[in-house]
Amino acid sequence: MGDDDWFLYHAGARLGPMSRSELQELAARGEVDPEDLVWQPSMPSWEPARTVPGLLSATAPVVESVGETPAVSGSRTWEAKAAAVPVYLRPIEALLGFVRAALPVTTLDRIDRLATATGHIAYPCAAVLVTALLLVLGVRNRSAVLIVIAVAVLPIALFLSYTAVRFLAVLRHRLEVSPTALGAQDFLDGTAALAVGAGVLAVAVGLALTMLGAGAVPLLVGMSISLVLLYAAGAVLSPRALNVTLRDEAATDQEALAALAVLAKLLFLRVLPMAFAVAATAGALTVLWLLVMAFGQGPLPEWAAVRVCGRVLAVALLPVAAWLGFLLVWLALEVVSSLIGTRAGSSTTASPE
Repeated sequence: MGDDDWFLYHAGARLGPMSRSELQELAARGEVDPEDLVWQPSMPSWEPARTVPGLLSATAPVVESVGETPAVSGSRTWEAKAAAVPVYLRPIEALLGFVRAALPVTTLDRIDRLATATGHIAYPCAAVLVTALLLVLGVRNRSAVLIVIAVAVLPIALFLSYTAVRFLAVLRHRLEVSPTALGAQDFLDGTAALAVGAGVLAVAVGLALTMLGAGAVPLLVGMSISLVLLYAAGAVLSPRALNVTLRDEAATDQEALAALAVLAKLLFLRVLPMAFAVAATAGALTVLWLLVMAFGQGPLPEWAAVRVCGRVLAVALLPVAAWLGFLLVWLALEVVSSLIGTRAGSSTTASPE
């Protein structure tokens, strides 16, 4: 293994490949922070520069990290300085503190695994119910088309379910190998406050519609949206959950890109299992309700059943769509980052995986 393939993650940009001597020259000029990530093919994962023997001089300042040990490769956390908050906004700050304490990274990971398992169980159940519903309608209406669709739905749904399982695993891995550097906690706190506020608004709108006679569905939808947004708020309040590093000083030319990267990882990677679980469970319950109606006395239009079944099948495409969306966003961020963050003698490359 050669010594000319070192990579450095600094100020939101990946630099390399470079030789060890070039990396040491950067460190000697003070352009490598102790907590910057470095990687070389012989290393199992990205590691802080301070852990590489002989890379930093003995007099190089070392930034102490606080908090728990990072759960994923390349993630680091500093204790952010509290920003001054007006008195009338202190209750919101207290609410965010409660969410941060109630949803630590370990709890978020458990919720993530539970949501993923729920989605993988609910979706095959929905597929079976869809097949049963179409068979019942096909036999009752003597429709050969519905019977053929019913026979084809189950294997298609199972293949889509397998695809969802694989893509969710790929998305989770992508989160673990995508470190992001932010200048402060402020952006994360603001995003979390927005998520909590939107969650409260979703419940309020659902409750209002229910009280106006729209049934319990709007309230249930509002509560589901609120749970997803609350989970999102907990994720952005815990930087390690999104593999985010908080730096002492912000790199102003990279800060906007870093913020977009955080949002991309939040929407496409972290929140997706929750959305998949909610959508799959809602689909299964909807088809079950239609199946009960089909056995009842009320008529059930064929087009309505087929439309609902199509939506259920499309749920499994959420992970695929999220992967493609994240890939496009991340590629755009990488291109812009390389244009504004390229250093002399170094070129940006894709993160090794």
